[in-house]
Amino acid sequence: MSDNEIFIWLQHSRQDLQDFIDQSSKQLVEDNIDMAHYFKHFQTLSDPLVSYGYVSEKECNKLFFQGFHPDTCRSLHQHIINMRHKLQPGANFDFRDLFDIAHTFFRHIQLAVEAKAT
Repeated sequence: MSDNEIFIWLQHSRQDLQDFIDQSSKQLVEDNIDMAHYFKHFQTLSDPLVSYGYVSEKECNKLFFQGFHPDTCRSLHQHIINMRHKLQPGANFDFRDLFDIAHTFFRHIQLAVEAKAT
């Protein structure tokens, strides 16, 4: 691949990532399965962009959080504060750390729903 072809491919990949983020931000993350699918798809789209330096780590982290529905963002932000983590969504955090926190958050919700049902 020539440099120009790589550049065009990276531009398309960036647009694919942005389209995915825009689509995802309209849907609530309801459980760990949704969270895992979001994480895997985001990582698949973003890894080449970061590897080629087309997207910085910091920008990637911000984009990860932008892919959440506003209600999910508020819930996660409150959970992060309650856990006393020093992570500020959209600031200096690694999106993998936020995934771990979100995964735990949705697992607690799932356990609470199951406990309530029994």
